[in-house]
Amino acid sequence: MRSRAVAYAGLMGSLGLLLAACASGPAFIAKDAPASSDLRSVLVLPANFDSSPGPLLTHGAELVESELRDYLVDRGYEVRSLRLSSVLAHWSAGVDDVGGTISDEDAKLSPSLYDAARREVARRALADDPADAVVMPTLLVRTGRVYGPHLHWDGVVREIPIDLKNTNVGITGMSGKAPGTSLRVSVYDARAVKIFERIVGLEPINMIEGMSQTRYRWDVRDDLFRDGPLLREGIVTSFEPWLAGPDPASE
Repeated sequence: MRSRAVAYAGLMGSLGLLLAACASGPAFIAKDAPASSDLRSVLVLPANFDSSPGPLLTHGAELVESELRDYLVDRGYEVRSLRLSSVLAHWSAGVDDVGGTISDEDAKLSPSLYDAARREVARRALADDPADAVVMPTLLVRTGRVYGPHLHWDGVVREIPIDLKNTNVGITGMSGKAPGTSLRVSVYDARAVKIFERIVGLEPINMIEGMSQTRYRWDVRDDLFRDGPLLREGIVTSFEPWLAGPDPASE
């Protein structure tokens, strides 16, 4: 129990500045235009290359990135990648090019500078390996609202896992806030212009251990990212409406 609590504390600390920029705001930022019919090749960058995801998200980021690549391949696109070392070098250079990502006014992460640095990464990646589009997947921790046994955040409602081994009655009256994992997909065109971005909720991070009908405690789940169909659903949704139509794997 203690090790998972420590891991969660480490997660929240390591995400630091990134969470400050991503913990709130719209879950959907996109142009209405779908992907061009001329789209053939997609360059997918390593997930969370621009942040330290922490122990709870590192494995999840790898799974999400792999499933995202499979989804694009299933849709018939040529999917390519760059080495992580190259992308990290591009990120470092991009941050330098924009003069850093921290605002001089409040010493916090600047969304505009952060976006500018990511565009520089896209530009440099396209110089290494020209493609019709660059996709940047990022796994995030976002805050949701708790209503009963459900967490609402980033366009989804998910049931919070509940362990009632210590009681045979349901838990009522839950409310407040709790963290959930979300996937942000950012897409840049062949000119390194961001043309699409969407954030979609994936899973609640916590579970509830019931002590009685009105007493319960929160704990970090040990089964995050193990629900393959749920991850696939989140990935499919994160690309809509840029990539429209049913998931080829469901046909």
